[in-house]
Amino acid sequence: MSESKAECNDDFYSDSKENVNPDGGDEVFLAIPSLSMNSPSSALPKMGGLNIGKAMLQAEEKDTSEEAEMVRDLERTVTVIFDLPDGSQIDEPFKVGQSVEYLKSFLAIECGIAMQTCVLYFDEKVMIDPLSLVDFKGIEAGMEVDIRVEGEMEEDMRK
Repeated sequence: MSESKAECNDDFYSDSKENVNPDGGDEVFLAIPSLSMNSPSSALPKMGGLNIGKAMLQAEEKDTSEEAEMVRDLERTVTVIFDLPDGSQIDEPFKVGQSVEYLKSFLAIECGIAMQTCVLYFDEKVMIDPLSLVDFKGIEAGMEVDIRVEGEMEEDMRK
């Protein structure tokens, strides 16, 4: 948890033992927790037994607007089974809203296939970078999808 410092020179606060400057000066420092966008429910304060973060997440789940439903759809996952150039396979879950470029970056890290030379095929059709998994007819959340990979693998990454 990171802290922000806020100065206060009011005599009322400078006598408080909780807020005394550890360096002995007259300034008062308040610890303010920073909120993490990655875990909103754990970062938000609990008030009177009510977990505000959990309540906000539940409210988002109950939002029936078209936009909210689209966001929820993009967060759902599909299991991608990559058929690699060396004949091996790896599988990994991805959100259907993730791009082909994201899949290529995964393969670059995990398999040593340079993104510039990596070509992905779904149903024998080239998957181009600006598209997301959801843009391909036949890919839906909850499915297992076979994607053929072409490209040069680094020697130490081969099976």
